Amino acid sequence: MKKELINLWKNSFVIKAITALDNKKFRKKLKNHNFTIICSNCIGGVIYNRLGERFNSPTLNIAIVQKEFCDFINYFDYYLSIEMTDGGLRNDGVPLGILKGDESLIPDITVELVHYRSFEEGKNKWDERKKRVNKDNLYIIMFDTEGVTYEDLKKVENFKCNNKVILTSNPDCNISWSHYIEENKNTQYPKFFMDRDIWGRRNFEKNFDFVEFINKIK
Repeated sequence: MKKELINLWKNSFVIKAITALDNKKFRKKLKNHNFTIICSNCIGGVIYNRLGERFNSPTLNIAIVQKEFCDFINYFDYYLSIEMTDGGLRNDGVPLGILKGDESLIPDITVELVHYRSFEEGKNKWDERKKRVNKDNLYIIMFDTEGVTYEDLKKVENFKCNNKVILTSNPDCNISWSHYIEENKNTQYPKFFMDRDIWGRRNFEKNFDFVEFINKIK
């Protein structure tokens, strides 16, 4: 019963009206367009939807663990140039894609196609959107989670992009491009960045000015 009431509220006119007003506010503030957000979970898709922009990135509706995401950024051009192969299913039935390394320096990466019903569906979207990547208008969003280390993050320190951020719940994070967001103790990663309050606003939206982040152009 409680779950049904929550779903009714989420789909209510009130929440839809608040979401529409928030979207209008964000879109009015946005000065940059045709940008590419490279991220490791669903945050990019949320931002594109908020701003009413085309999905110009393959890393949407998927998940990549942070250590492998650092490699993905470090060898960005290589991974975009190769074909994703079928990696079978995760234990819970989520289809997996594999970006094969070069068997020496560049490692394999597993792409969890979390919002797709099949590998074929996820791969088709990946291929479609990687053609839209705008390397002259590029943004990186990462997370200080899943055992990622300072050494891992240093791999992407000098990656050429307009702006990058690592969202962290660690107030003592010593990465210069980190942004602190207080963790929601009632949820686990990634939900303590992505979870919604009663008004439908996500934690990161209230604590990270993503429009200002995207408006920064080098």
